[in-house]
Amino acid sequence: MEDAPVIRLDACPSVLETLNQYSTELAVWQRPLPDYYQWLGALPVECLPRLRWTGLAKDVYAAVDEACEESGTPDGLDRTCLLLDIASLASRFSDVLKSDRIAVRLDVNRGQTCPRWHRDAVTARLLCTLRGPGTEFHDVSSGVETPEIFRMACGEVGIVRGTNWAGAAHMRLLHRSPPATIGPSRLLLVIELVELDDNGERHPT
Repeated sequence: MEDAPVIRLDACPSVLETLNQYSTELAVWQRPLPDYYQWLGALPVECLPRLRWTGLAKDVYAAVDEACEESGTPDGLDRTCLLLDIASLASRFSDVLKSDRIAVRLDVNRGQTCPRWHRDAVTARLLCTLRGPGTEFHDVSSGVETPEIFRMACGEVGIVRGTNWAGAAHMRLLHRSPPATIGPSRLLLVIELVELDDNGERHPT
């Protein structure tokens, strides 16, 4: 299976379910940009929602709505579409990973927050850049000095395996934040499972 692709790409959302196949380490739904993205890209940075939240997938809409209220995100149709989109992605992630209990983050940044190639200490993590450049990946098994880098496009939805996934020792894929660019601040949606250690404490996100 070493030659099997570790990244699965498709315009159909069902591609996310391929994460459960043997070789797949990253499944990417190459969807078109939702209509609200132009509105989101034009917002002042102080109006972008920030969130650190843990709960049930069915409650994500209300949690993000509250974050928008706290950040002064303008009300209206575009904001409602943003909330519905994030809630839908939380539901998809929950279905793929077979767990209703999730952690959701909305991170706003301008610099390269994770410049080193790495794997996340989680079972799996959904990544969707809502504004700005997407997350970068490369296959360390290629053996070339300058590996080919795959970057998710803004709006695309990816679920990537982490180090807590069974068989993680054989994984080939690493990722990092994109290099800092001149332009509007980046808004990244992160969804992951709520995982407990031996002391019954949730892993930090």
